[in-house]
Amino acid sequence: MHKECENLKNIKSKVQERAEVAQRNLQRISHNGEAWLTSVDTTTEHVETIRGSLDFFKQKVGIFVNNPSLLDITKEVDKECKGLPLVIIIVAGALKNLKTKPSWDCDLEQLRSDKTRINPEVTKELYKPLSLSYDFLECNEAKNLFLYGRGLCIFSEIGKLEQARSTVCLLLETLNDYFFLAQCSDKNYVKMHDVVRDVAISIPSEGEHNFMDDFFDGMDKLNVFSLSVYREYPVLPLPVSIRRLSSLRTLCLSNLVCGDISIIGNLVTLEILSIRDSRLVEVLVEIGKLTNLIMLELRNECKTIERISTGVLSSLVQSEELHMVVVEYCSYSTLSELKFSSRLTALTLSKCAKDVIYSNLSLSSKLIRYNLTVSDMWTSIMDDYDRNITLEVMETRPLGNWICHLLKESEFIHSIVKGSNNVLTELQQNKLQNVKCLRLARCNLVTHLLTSSRRRHEIIKFFNLYELKLQYLKCLTHFCSDNVEAIKFPQLRKMIFDELLKFQNFWPTANDSITISNPLFHEKVSCLNLKELDIYSSNISSLCSHQLPIAYFSKLETLEVKNCRKLRNLISPSVTRGARNLRILLIENCVSMEKVITQEEQRGEDIMNNEPLFLLLEELQLERLPKLKKEGILKKQHKPKVVAYIILSSPFDILLIKP
Repeated sequence: MHKECENLKNIKSKVQERAEVAQRNLQRISHNGEAWLTSVDTTTEHVETIRGSLDFFKQKVGIFVNNPSLLDITKEVDKECKGLPLVIIIVAGALKNLKTKPSWDCDLEQLRSDKTRINPEVTKELYKPLSLSYDFLECNEAKNLFLYGRGLCIFSEIGKLEQARSTVCLLLETLNDYFFLAQCSDKNYVKMHDVVRDVAISIPSEGEHNFMDDFFDGMDKLNVFSLSVYREYPVLPLPVSIRRLSSLRTLCLSNLVCGDISIIGNLVTLEILSIRDSRLVEVLVEIGKLTNLIMLELRNECKTIERISTGVLSSLVQSEELHMVVVEYCSYSTLSELKFSSRLTALTLSKCAKDVIYSNLSLSSKLIRYNLTVSDMWTSIMDDYDRNITLEVMETRPLGNWICHLLKESEFIHSIVKGSNNVLTELQQNKLQNVKCLRLARCNLVTHLLTSSRRRHEIIKFFNLYELKLQYLKCLTHFCSDNVEAIKFPQLRKMIFDELLKFQNFWPTANDSITISNPLFHEKVSCLNLKELDIYSSNISSLCSHQLPIAYFSKLETLEVKNCRKLRNLISPSVTRGARNLRILLIENCVSMEKVITQEEQRGEDIMNNEPLFLLLEELQLERLPKLKKEGILKKQHKPKVVAYIILSSPFDILLIKP
């Protein structure tokens, strides 16, 4: 049985678009007998061409339909199939064993009935005949197999495994006969049409398959109950008997279209309540009765929770974790209730109202994990860190005390627009020592990342900084406001500079511009673990010093330089030899670029003659470099052994692509 059941588990089902595409592809047939039907059999692999839907219907039902007493009713049933090939096939499969006119009359009346369940995935014309054909299945076990798709205790009075396997094969034949399934070219597999699948998913929420009022009777010892569906379908209110779950500790509802869930308020023993993607519109006041909750999770990625009833959060005095994702603009009045949650250790808030960051809130001193998002900003990288803040700071007025406190402790910080300068001011108080990922963008007030401490020969260390991304900071000139001895990034893996139009260097020097004698990277700037370096739209004219240690960029895997209009040369041979892990090198629209690899000034070019460079390079892309010289590209003996793509758009107009 396991093999056949496993086969059923492998029936493919895709997302809603497939059902819509399938319905568009089902061609309608005229009823005058003159139209031709192409690609009729949508549940098998072959394509047939048959004249007229009525002939096609007769073929699927069988020869007995030529009985004179059934001729007229056959036309009426065919008319109700609306010329849809899938409907014709399914209805024919259901009727082929009915030999009398009264039986056909009954079926016709059901096809014409207006009582049809509303299903967003399947049109009325398709759903009604498919559901009717399901009703004609005489074997309850076949019905179960069709609905559930796998054998989970759905066979009665079966003892041995071999008998169960044979039963599955028999039931599969039954479903094939009714055209609910079709045989694949591989005999070990069957397949199901998308629309038939959607009906199979929908039927269990009707009639006897609904929650019965006594569903939870006798389950008073139940501790954990989780209810989820593959796709969002309406679920009737939870049965009254759920009140009898006097020992329930955990309740999880996922991917449902929730109706009235106020009855959950009676489950006073609940400690964990999770409601995910269930189109919950409002968090009712009854949730506040669950005073034993230690974790409340409300994650509504598909639809915004519009309101949290007053008093709900203030009632959850035992809560240790609170996660509210996509709650419509959590206001100050709502969040102020968190002052009663003194045990809170984990907090997730997304889409907070913008004004809350300027308010003074009281949060638990025990908070060790948090994800806070103001406005619509969100990024998946936040999942990599425990303490995250993403802000859209529209105003320059002072930040609230709770935000200031969280900023100093945060590992991931992403801040945009003009108020980001206040964010940076808070971070400067402890010199960004806790920050692992810093992203700043679109703020014209930022001139330095750090202010000077006025200490001579100071060495600045960003101990924990793992990623640095600076974008559209039009007034940023230096990292530090005064001269320092050195800057070290011991953990930095990724550095991105984008549209820093006034950026001059990491700290001020006698000659503030970045030149050959004053490059961006030199022996006093340490970032030995850097893996990705991206510099876009910068005024730099020199990237790195000739005096850099060979191993300086030994960990570097990606180097991208774009729109640096003053940059003439990229890197020296000595630095190139040390960049042994470089896999992607991209230089684009650097109009002054003459050489990718410069000449070794002090030791001459002879040291390069026999040593290959960039052994692991997979992609080399050089585009729009009008001044690039031939001798400035990799020489033949230095080219890597494996290069996935080489694109040169320069005066040479070379295009070379290798597999």
